[in-house]
Amino acid sequence: MAAGRHNLSRRAVLGACVGVPALLGAGGAPAADLRDRWTRALAGIRRSEARLAALPPGASDDLFGDLECARLDALRRLLYAPAPDPAALALKVELTVDDQAWELTGAEPCLAALKADARRPLHGG
Repeated sequence: MAAGRHNLSRRAVLGACVGVPALLGAGGAPAADLRDRWTRALAGIRRSEARLAALPPGASDDLFGDLECARLDALRRLLYAPAPDPAALALKVELTVDDQAWELTGAEPCLAALKADARRPLHGG
């Protein structure tokens, strides 16, 4: 085959660079998968918060500690999940600030995910 047959036009390359990420969402996952992952993670943090809020006064410190650990694990999962839209990104920023997430054990991947979420619209995703 002639080498010239494999040359791509600049338009084709630019189209692939912009179009494919927009169709697939972050990390190559389809946008619907991102939405599902976000929805599950958001439901998990809400369940954890509700369990903690339902804790009766005078409950043991051990029970409180277990529920708070479960909430922080759910928070990590939510912060690590790619934000599928600007509202989700805003919520991630709020939770990161409100919970001082940078102080959590294992926070680095969560903050890297937040950084990627913030940059995604700049790159057509």
